[in-house]
Amino acid sequence: MCRTSLPLAVIVALVAATTATQARQSAQPPAAPAPAPAPAPAPAPQDGGKPAAKTPAEATPAAKRPSAKARVKDVKEVTGTIRTEGHDVRFELLVHKTPTLAANFAFLAKRGFWDGQEWSGFTRVVRQAGPNSIGYPLPREFAADLTFDDPAGGLLCMTKMSDKVSDSANSTRFFVTIKDQGRWNLDFQIFGRVTSGLDSIINLAEGMKIEKVTVDGDVDALLKAFEVETAQWAELLEKGAASHQLPKGTLPGTPDRRTGEVLPNRPIEGSPGGSGSSGGAGSVK
Repeated sequence: MCRTSLPLAVIVALVAATTATQARQSAQPPAAPAPAPAPAPAPAPQDGGKPAAKTPAEATPAAKRPSAKARVKDVKEVTGTIRTEGHDVRFELLVHKTPTLAANFAFLAKRGFWDGQEWSGFTRVVRQAGPNSIGYPLPREFAADLTFDDPAGGLLCMTKMSDKVSDSANSTRFFVTIKDQGRWNLDFQIFGRVTSGLDSIINLAEGMKIEKVTVDGDVDALLKAFEVETAQWAELLEKGAASHQLPKGTLPGTPDRRTGEVLPNRPIEGSPGGSGSSGGAGSVK
């Protein structure tokens, strides 16, 4: 009995010792591996959950262009001549008061746009020139001291795209006043004034043609300030933006806002083919 019971006791003791050792080993946590580098935290949402704005390096917004008046602050005097039937009419462009309109006139004059065209649209207060058509629109530009109240006239102005007071100036047809017309203040847009030769404008007759319109002075600086616009204007002219000619003796009717179709025209007062006392849309009388 003693020989058989002793080994069993030993076995039991060995099993107990082994079990205790395993229990101690299992109670110790394994060595933690080296931590991996933590990823950079994502930008916190802003503005109610919207993604954070990009940094300047990721997205640089286009710089806002200076206003038209700011662009011409260093432009000096721009003047010019309208030569008709051997007579010179000198004028100055009001660059710092109506810079876009002045730049447009200089741009077209440099292209010879009005050379060889007839004066038309004769009324008791104005003489008009330029194609009887719908050109491209120009922004409305006014100055507090530019009014039609001078009884002598002599103001260079643009016609309009329609007869609405709030409508844009038409780029291709201009007129010169020979009397005051105060009711046009803040309606038609003045961009220049005659400095000499107004009598030649007053004494114009139907059929007389503009020989040449020239501009001088700081013209290059003015056009440089509007190089983006002049490129657009040139493209519009090439595409025939001013090619929709209207019958002689009329001015554009109001364009239909939905279709762009120009509504029927109305006669200009005192012009051939019309004896009405009211001009068409955008007309002057």
